[in-house]
Amino acid sequence: MKLFRSWGCGATLLFAALLAWPGLHAADVNPTAEPVVKVDDTATAMRKLRVPEGMKVELFAAEPMIKNVVSFAFDEKGRCFVVESGRRRTSVYDIRNHKDWLDIDFSLRTVDDRINFLKSVLTPTNTALPSFLKVDRNGDGVFDWHDLEVESERVRLLEDTDGDGKPDKATTFADGFNSIVSGVAAGVLAHRGNVYFTCIPDLWLLRDPQGKGTATARQKLLSGFGVHIAFGGHDMHGLRMGPDGKIYFSIADRGMSVVAHDHLFSVPDSGSVMRCDPDGSNFEIVASGLRNPQELVFDEFGNLWTGDNNGDGGDPARWVYVAEGGDSGWTMGWQWLPKMGAWNSEKLWGIHGENTAAYIVPPIAHIGHGPAGITYYPGT
Repeated sequence: MKLFRSWGCGATLLFAALLAWPGLHAADVNPTAEPVVKVDDTATAMRKLRVPEGMKVELFAAEPMIKNVVSFAFDEKGRCFVVESGRRRTSVYDIRNHKDWLDIDFSLRTVDDRINFLKSVLTPTNTALPSFLKVDRNGDGVFDWHDLEVESERVRLLEDTDGDGKPDKATTFADGFNSIVSGVAAGVLAHRGNVYFTCIPDLWLLRDPQGKGTATARQKLLSGFGVHIAFGGHDMHGLRMGPDGKIYFSIADRGMSVVAHDHLFSVPDSGSVMRCDPDGSNFEIVASGLRNPQELVFDEFGNLWTGDNNGDGGDPARWVYVAEGGDSGWTMGWQWLPKMGAWNSEKLWGIHGENTAAYIVPPIAHIGHGPAGITYYPGT
């Protein structure tokens, strides 16, 4: 089964694309609450989705059970952990809307640098701030950096309590991810009672030792991701259990400066794929030079793949074989050069045969704009 999300028609929906076997029926919206998704909206969104021949689309869950879905994962009990964003485009800034900050953003090398900058510029006395930015979210009568500490990302837990294959219970598994530098939460992995969760600047381990559906135990395994303000959506993604038993995940070109086992791992200006042991130890950088890699996937041979987003400058999105130690050539500086500099002129995004740069690992293929979700389907 392959699951994917849609924000079509202003509705938040989770769909299941299933092999067209007889006896499969569309799931209902949460029957215990007044639905806010109109039937017409759901049907329209489903019609817009394209799937391979022999597969069909069915509704799995919708508002009000879930909203603003970014990613999701199932555990061994069939429960679905859904990441929801409450900060996207409000409490998480996009440098394209603040070009006067661009030079300073380039200079940031650590998350602490970003904290200090935001505290210095988001003050009631700064008259240069645009009016759309000044939202008094904490209700204290002024706008300052504390207003970035109100909206939170959260993890919802969907459960099928009656065994009919449809979630009928939704609870908040974890929230409170609302620091001044919290990003858009963008990754979740459930494995043997552990729930791994990526939300800039941290990789979290969430646990429910009492079995009450709430993460009463939470631990920051690693921290220091998201050095730059950079582009919206360039966050931590891709949580995946590798065949070697390690946790793999990705960061976009907001970059990182992570201290782990007495070493500094500093890749501040490009995206990377990383891994660590399930307890956060033995952190390593697998590959770098990526722009905005999101989900990761292993095939049956143990090869690691990702989709890397294009920069909207005439460059195509890329299907990337993540080679250990590889460099895909991207640095966030290319984004702001005329015609994206050598990224375009030397076709650093080109596949083998087109790419003139022998010092980087070229992508395998070019794909459609904005790749955001991947799963491996062996064809069975």
